[in-house]
Parts: sequence; C-alpha cells; structure tokens
Amino acid sequence: MLGSAASAQFETRATFSLAGAEPYSLVVGDFNRDGILDVAIPSASSAEVQILLGNGDGTFRRGATYSVGSAFHAATASLRNNGILDIVLGAANNDYVYVMLGNGDGTFEPAVGYLTTAASKMIGLGDFTGDGRIDIFNLEGSSDLGVICNCVEVLPGNGDGTFGPPVTTPMPYGITGFAIADGDFNDDGKLDVAVGGEFFSASQVDILLGNGDGSFSPEGLQPATSLQIRRSWTWR
Repeated sequence: MLGSAASAQFETRATFSLAGAEPYSLVVGDFNRDGILDVAIPSASSAEVQILLGNGDGTFRRGATYSVGSAFHAATASLRNNGILDIVLGAANNDYVYVMLGNGDGTFEPAVGYLTTAASKMIGLGDFTGDGRIDIFNLEGSSDLGVICNCVEVLPGNGDGTFGPPVTTPMPYGITGFAIADGDFNDDGKLDVAVGGEFFSASQVDILLGNGDGSFSPEGLQPATSLQIRRSWTWR
C-alpha cells in the first residue's frame, strides 16, 4: 500500500568511492545499449565525468573516466538522432558547456566546449527552435571574467552533435535564477521555461514563453516560498 513502511524500504546494493570527487548531480541512461541503465557522474572538484555501467541487478561496474572542465550539471539525449546517448555538461566555474558524444558502447568522445556568456547554474535539452533538432538551454549567472548574465541562453543544435552560438534572453523582473525547467505551458507547440529564484529576499518563479527561435518573452511571475524553490532544484 502506498505510504506503508514496507514500500519505503530500500536495499543498498553497492557503494562506490568517487576518490575525492564532489558530485552535484548525475544523469541516468543506457549508454552501452544493453537494455540496462547506466550512470554518468560529473564532478566539480576533479574536473572529471565518471561512468558506472549497470549490471542489471542494482549494482554497477566502473566504466571510463573522462577529463572535462569543472562540471556541475548534466543532461543526456541522442543529439544526433541515431539512438546513441550523448552527454551535455554545464560548468559552474567557467563559461562553457561541454558535449561528450557517445560511441554506443558505454564510451564517449573527448568533451568539446562551447562558449557561453557566463557560468552555468543548470542546463537542459529540448527543441527550442522548432527544427526537430535538440538544443541546449542554459541558466546562467556570473562569468569567471566578472561578467554578470542573469539570463537564459539557448545553443541551437545542428543535428550532428554540434551547436551554434547562444541566443540570449535576460531574466525579467529582476530575478536571480537558481533552477530551470521546460515545457509547453501555453500549448502553442513551442517550448517555454520556468525559472525559480530570488528577487532580494523574495522568492519567485518566472515564466518565459518560447518564441520558437531560441529566445523567450516574459509572461509573468509567481511568488513562491524558499521551500518551493529548493524542491524545484532537488527534483530537477
């Protein structure tokens, strides 16, 4: 029964030491196409991405480790529409997003960096330009060069795992964004984003409606408690 003591119990199958890494997020996908879920873990401190390959019984074995600029957040999709999962990483300590193209066997090509205006707070993937190709969307804050860009940037996908220059939309209503999620909120066939953050001591969620070209128009804001903002961050 939902909510019973039995349904809330979990079994620890295995524990992996990450050798001093600081994992702020992880992403799950079938990277070697064996029908079993695997895990990719970016690390902010070690500037690496570690791959754990699933055994199908809740345990994992170590895969390869890849050097990449300091990565906080990750997302995965088949950027080339070939059924092979790739990984996109957002870096909080430099002004790049990184793309690791998958080989389909649990290994990846070396990371390729794409310059952004400022450091990443959170990233995601979706078709924001309406061309059927996956784009990167990136919530940004301060640059490592001192540039402040409280903004959402979309890097248009070319369909081959490469991306074009970012399209920048400044955050409206004076918000400093912390978390971002996408969806078609007004049912017009164009992806929109919701950004949770703060305006001085007040917490709010801003809605930005997609224009279909990678840019957004402000729709309004919704007051929110700090607890709701933290939940948005956790669930993302």
